[in-house]
Amino acid sequence: METFTNRRSTVADGSALIAILFDEVRNRALHGLSGLGDPWFYASALRAVRTLTRHHAPVHLHANNYGGMTLVGGVPVLNLLEISLLRRDLGVSNTASGEAIPGRLDRPNHPLLPDLVLTAFAEESG
Repeated sequence: METFTNRRSTVADGSALIAILFDEVRNRALHGLSGLGDPWFYASALRAVRTLTRHHAPVHLHANNYGGMTLVGGVPVLNLLEISLLRRDLGVSNTASGEAIPGRLDRPNHPLLPDLVLTAFAEESG
């Protein structure tokens, strides 16, 4: 459940109640990521992400299961990614989280389809 009152969002998950000021959080969705194989689209998307993250840091990701996935250069890429960003001046950590995606508070956007799982790519050494 999400309600909006006096520029505040109150989010209830049944056990916790969290109030977040709109000025501190931005929620965005990146659409059409299957086009990342196109150099022009890649450059445009990179500029957009750099602009979004100049003053805000990603604090949560969710794969929208309405979008599905596409292979781009042999790599599975989400067609639609939801990102929650928090203002950097609030002391956001730059370390990667080990939290599973989707997390315990996430729900599939399409209730009849399974949620999409995101995992980190490990660098090969050597």
